[in-house]
Amino acid sequence: MEERELQIKNQSELQERFVTALENSKFEFENYFFANFLNLKFTYEKESCIINCKIENFMLNPRQKLHGGITAFLMDASMGHLCRKYLGSCVTLEMKVQYFEAVTEGTVRCEAVFLKKGKTINYLESKIINDHGLVLAMATATFKKI
Repeated sequence: MEERELQIKNQSELQERFVTALENSKFEFENYFFANFLNLKFTYEKESCIINCKIENFMLNPRQKLHGGITAFLMDASMGHLCRKYLGSCVTLEMKVQYFEAVTEGTVRCEAVFLKKGKTINYLESKIINDHGLVLAMATATFKKI
């Protein structure tokens, strides 16, 4: 019975968060709907983009681990925001994701860095790290400046 009560409570919190994200979102970096809904925190340091994200139960897959799609989204977003901040508008051409460890709770830090910057084609890397410094996943990607 406790599980059902938790789901109902969580459902009302998620509905509130959805409405708030919808009302406050714009089509701009760091302030778009999904970033607001997930409550992402963006910072930039020395040509890196860092996203902090608190793991919440609605982000978990049926095995109660952080869903791989959320993981991939965080890494793609970190690299895309890094490109935007230092290069201007870019698009993802391809991305490879490697999953090393699962996470169920806490806060994860996603950090993107440039591997190589070109005139139009750029190579980046992003890692997701848990509260204890363990690398949970890594992605490499190619972005094209537009």
